[in-house]
Amino acid sequence: EIVLQSDNATCFASQEHIPFLYHTNAESRSNGNPIIKNWIFTEAQTGHGRLDTHFSYLNLLFKSFVEDGNDVMLEEDILKALKFRNGIAGTMGVLVDCFDLIGQ
Repeated sequence: EIVLQSDNATCFASQEHIPFLYHTNAESRSNGNPIIKNWIFTEAQTGHGRLDTHFSYLNLLFKSFVEDGNDVMLEEDILKALKFRNGIAGTMGVLVDCFDLIGQ
């Protein structure tokens, strides 16, 4: 089971997001894959919350990765950036090919 947490950023509040989650869960149930059990939706952050601090650190990590001569063009590059200079303590990044999950 998956717990998704987001604030009211436009990408999460879009009209396409909720139907996407619904159809993803429906397909996951039929295939025996993990489903999104809860969606914790918070108000806009003030810039001082834990989520803002987390993503601020990620932005610094990505910036450092690019300034070191790397590109972030593909999903694989994002994973490489997350692991750059030993990555984030206590965190593991995983790149999942969703087509593999549905057997295509």
